Amino acid sequence: QVLAKESDGQWRPTTPSGGGGPSGPQSYLYTQASPSTVWLITHGMSFNPSGVEVRDHNGEPHYPVVSWPNGLTVRLDFVTSVRGTARLS
Repeated sequence: QVLAKESDGQWRPTTPSGGGGPSGPQSYLYTQASPSTVWLITHGMSFNPSGVEVRDHNGEPHYPVVSWPNGLTVRLDFVTSVRGTARLS
């Protein structure tokens, strides 16, 4: 499952479906090597990703607060320090 922003502005777990846009990368995999409570991810995609799937270094899912400081950056805020991966789509 990934997190998707719903019409009420809240992020909730959902199962991804469908494809992406006509050009450019459709997903981005980010690795956070050292534990941190804030991950700033510069993704380089031509859209703000609405799907965010986060797993820690043990493969466990996490559900951070997601925001977009600008069109090329996603910010993930965690309650505790986490290291692992984030897949944006």
